[in-house]
Amino acid sequence: MPAASSQVTDPAAASPRIESIVAMPIGALKAVVSNGELLYISDSGRYVLRGTLFDAWERKPLKSIDEVRESVTHVNLERMGIAVAELGPLTYGTGKERVTVFADPKCPWCAKLMKQVTDKPELAKRYAFDFIAIPVLGPESQRLVRELGCAKDRKAALNALMSEDYGKPLEQQKPCDLKPIQKAMVTAQLLGIHGVPYTIRADSMVSRGLPADWAGWLVADRTHPARDGGDTGSRTAGERRVGAGVAKK
Repeated sequence: MPAASSQVTDPAAASPRIESIVAMPIGALKAVVSNGELLYISDSGRYVLRGTLFDAWERKPLKSIDEVRESVTHVNLERMGIAVAELGPLTYGTGKERVTVFADPKCPWCAKLMKQVTDKPELAKRYAFDFIAIPVLGPESQRLVRELGCAKDRKAALNALMSEDYGKPLEQQKPCDLKPIQKAMVTAQLLGIHGVPYTIRADSMVSRGLPADWAGWLVADRTHPARDGGDTGSRTAGERRVGAGVAKK
């Protein structure tokens, strides 16, 4: 075997080799500042982590509470190597700023979000909304996600989603390429999306659920996320309840 080089030229070679793994009952992890030190504490309070936390999605260490806050409130899909165009988006609007919305076809809060979009035509001029249909609320949602994803007429599929009108079956592609639907579901799982709507703003800021004034949040101060207390949304049973409106599986 050749001698190891003193310099690592292959980035993959710099990654430490995993020799052992132990699953820990940590659950949620909270970042706190105590006596000027940034610590990470498990929700039970049993485990306290010291040192630098690394954000693998952003490929950078988190060295301050502000950097942690930025990390948990933003998702940059492009930096993660995720192309929204490959997730089968139904796009509304012609604006230069793109907004990604994960929505369930049967979600009432998603319907309210879309009504805010259609009620304010100026939004469609500023933004292009990429609606990604995912099945959060059960078998009927799964059927509709497939019907929307396999529709020959993408405009008709968009209209059906935004109006919640699924009375007239959409003409289907035969055969249908299910890869975009599958990629959308894998992406939702990766992002930890258990409830909808889930919005990623043009600046990568995230809204989980529906703020009271979602349209206002789109143009609000770009340094502050929507407050949890104002969120409503449709969620699976596994997600923490936020706000008043929650539909479960």
